[in-house]
Amino acid sequence: TNGLNVAAPGWDYTTGLGVPDVKQLTKAIAGQLTAVNPSTNTTPQGSFTQPACASGDLPLNDPAGDATGLVISGTPRPSVDDLDIRSATAAVNGSDLVVTMKVEKLSSMPPPGSNGDAFDVGFSYEGQSFWVEGSRLLTAESADFGSGSDSRGTSFGASDVKAAFDLKASTVSVTVPVATFNKHTAAGTPPLAAGSTLSGFSAITWQTEGALNGGVDQGAGTCSITL
Repeated sequence: TNGLNVAAPGWDYTTGLGVPDVKQLTKAIAGQLTAVNPSTNTTPQGSFTQPACASGDLPLNDPAGDATGLVISGTPRPSVDDLDIRSATAAVNGSDLVVTMKVEKLSSMPPPGSNGDAFDVGFSYEGQSFWVEGSRLLTAESADFGSGSDSRGTSFGASDVKAAFDLKASTVSVTVPVATFNKHTAAGTPPLAAGSTLSGFSAITWQTEGALNGGVDQGAGTCSITL
């Protein structure tokens, strides 16, 4: 893991793609290279684990006042309450997985001067990284769910994922049917259910101004939870 970014099978923000050697790539495609002997030293150097959250604790907490606003000039902006992450967590509610981000003060619309805002929560289940997002673009609310640590990853395009914006509680919640979630876990993975453990929580908020889009606040979790 590297802060918000957790390595997973395939491309991810921790390891990246690297820069291809075009000459060698061309030879490989043409079948002109001899296979390299596989490595014999494959012992893992370590593993990423998190302790279980203490009773009553949330897996992710973030300080107030550190949402910088979308940086479009050299002039610092004051913290944006609407996008200032305070906590994130998840729970199984009946047949749904509900992931919730709390912000300092959720407004009825994106911040002044913006035409959109978005709220991402990432987490890990059985070694796989997932994210959910609740967003408002031109006041139209939507939700998404995919793989990776946030919405820069891959969207699954699930149509039954829903977002709820609670102004009174200052929360954005994204509901993913458990059955839909389990369709996207790796083969052999135990189905997500009450009693499953989620770890590696991360959160990021986004602001859109015209064609510009950028992160405003982000936080990393410190403990794992049992649903």
